[in-house]
Amino acid sequence: MSVKDRMLYLLMLLGRSLSSALDVLGILAIGLTVSVLSSPDSTSVKTFGITLDPKTPFLLNWLAFAVLFLFLVKGILGVAFTAATTRLIIRLEISRVKSLAEGYFSSGLVTMQSVTRGETQYVLSGATQAALGGILTPFSILISELSLLIYIVATYFFVDWKIAIATLIYFVGIGAIILLITAKFQKKSIAQMINDLQQSQNVLTGMLDAFREIFVSGTSEYYVNQFISRRKGQAKYAGLMTLLGVIPRYVLEVALVVGLFVIITLHDQLLGSSASLAVLGVFLAGAMRVVASMVPLQNSINAIRGAGQEAQVSWKFQDLVMGSDSTQRVLDKELREKHIESTYDQSKPLSITARNLTYSHAETEFPSVSSIDLEVKPGKFIAVIGPSGAGKTTLVDLLLGLLQPDAGVCAINGVNSKEFIEQNPKLVAYVPQRPGMFDGSILENIALGQHANEIDIQKVQQAIKLAHLEDVIDQLPEGIYSSIGNQKDALSGGQIQRLGLARAFYQEPKLLVLDEATSALDAIAESSIIDSIASLHGKVTVIVIAHRLSTVQAADNLIVLQNGSVAGSGTFDELMISNEIVSQFVKLMNVSSEEKFN
Repeated sequence: MSVKDRMLYLLMLLGRSLSSALDVLGILAIGLTVSVLSSPDSTSVKTFGITLDPKTPFLLNWLAFAVLFLFLVKGILGVAFTAATTRLIIRLEISRVKSLAEGYFSSGLVTMQSVTRGETQYVLSGATQAALGGILTPFSILISELSLLIYIVATYFFVDWKIAIATLIYFVGIGAIILLITAKFQKKSIAQMINDLQQSQNVLTGMLDAFREIFVSGTSEYYVNQFISRRKGQAKYAGLMTLLGVIPRYVLEVALVVGLFVIITLHDQLLGSSASLAVLGVFLAGAMRVVASMVPLQNSINAIRGAGQEAQVSWKFQDLVMGSDSTQRVLDKELREKHIESTYDQSKPLSITARNLTYSHAETEFPSVSSIDLEVKPGKFIAVIGPSGAGKTTLVDLLLGLLQPDAGVCAINGVNSKEFIEQNPKLVAYVPQRPGMFDGSILENIALGQHANEIDIQKVQQAIKLAHLEDVIDQLPEGIYSSIGNQKDALSGGQIQRLGLARAFYQEPKLLVLDEATSALDAIAESSIIDSIASLHGKVTVIVIAHRLSTVQAADNLIVLQNGSVAGSGTFDELMISNEIVSQFVKLMNVSSEEKFN
């Protein structure tokens, strides 16, 4: 929270606190009214140091109006301060979510993979709200109600210090007992709720990702039961919080009745036989207002205590994702725009250089990529092959700056890969084996990250043509305007891959990286896509990672990876003769050199 926002919040707290004084004035006005009503024939009544003549015309009307006015103004001010506080908290919450989301997506692949989807979803929704609104809102209520209690107790001391002390001990004792009892149950339940919420989101995400496998394997009941068992903690927590919010009300109501009974029956002993009805009225009205205040006070304390536990998850997440060195650079849009204007001629294809590139995943004993040297000239088509686990995807992540090498350097046009992509967005396109789809239209999924009124329809049509996606679009009820949310489950793996390719072609990149991006295509569709990629030769630098040799036979250069190192480099024909891995792949796939794509 900035200094300005802190000052604004403190001013709102001060305003709420001062407005609570109107309650006390209203209670004193009630005492004066009772005093006048109890002495209609007197010529003067002195109460709280104020002398009034009960026979004054319209005196009771004015006193009643004062009571009404004071409580009405207090209500209006309460609503106004609550609304202002709510607006401030909403703005702070959205700002924090934006900051955390930007920090998360710019923190690097290692950091992102260290947090589960459930944790991320929870932090960017519930935990962030708890860290701000869940604490600041009840805290403002707490200050308001606590101020009111202080004012009432001070008024009691003004009227009769003995009864004030007795009342203070009585209600504070009851409130302390309630807080101790609720705290015992709340802390344990919240910790369990947070864990169960994250776990249930993880299970649900897994079920959605693998629903076909779950269906055909007949294991849906198992995963549904897992999901439900983790939802129980949330349900129990919600029920407990409802119970903890209701119990204090009934306890305090009983305590109020007991207290009022004692004051009424023993008022001569407690207040003295000479005590006026006005004094008694003040104590009775004040006691009722104390109880009305203690219920939200208790609930606010419970809410802050619970939100504090939830907020810890958000603070840990912030420490993790906001520690990235690149975060501030990514968030500094003005700096990025200056780089975009001056860094690179966006009409030319890009080059890639890797020197002594080495990287080890935290959970592996040996490097996933070791001492790789790579030189990709602008406009060339490079293919990378190798057995599973050879380090192909890790190499792609390093080339794209998603991972930072343990040793060596990786650069695009002589600039660190991560920095280059941050400074020059849209110049690099990446198509994974399973492209991600977003709710929205086919059009919006192809023109990723653009508002509908900014999309170049002509470029979309060209991208669809290059991806050979026309047959899919023609079958959809509204063509490119069809909702992907309704069609996502109906699209095949190959159709989704072609949609991902269309997304990349729409960008008109100068570096295109394909990671098994044609693995789900049939031979005819794959051949058409290779035609499209070949048409970009000299205009776009292309790097293809694949298991299927038919995808990479048209490459200018073929790089073979094995155990994280380069086991061969050259043309397809050269390596088929000289490299055992390539020759074995050819034999296994029954591909001959004569089948090379031209």
